Amino acid sequence: MILFILVVPIWVDEALKKALQLDPYNRYDQLSEFIYDLKKPNKKFLNKKRPPLIERSPEKFWQSNFFYLIYDNPILIIQINIFYKHLYIKHTYNEL
Repeated sequence: MILFILVVPIWVDEALKKALQLDPYNRYDQLSEFIYDLKKPNKKFLNKKRPPLIERSPEKFWQSNFFYLIYDNPILIIQINIFYKHLYIKHTYNEL
């Protein structure tokens, strides 16, 4: 499976949101306004910040954290195991 991660600038995202509003009065009046906003960043849209992932999509946030922990925990367990084996060997060697 190939996964593409698209990073869309905030101003393009906001221009598309405005163009696709359900209420026609909230959309662009002219097509030329929409095209202009797509080509050049609108200052209104540049001031907006994208909310964090946990606010936008809590399910995706927890899924990504779950997968990170699933893959990272075995590595940490192995590292801790190696550390304690080394510590035990060093401790028993010093007692002799």
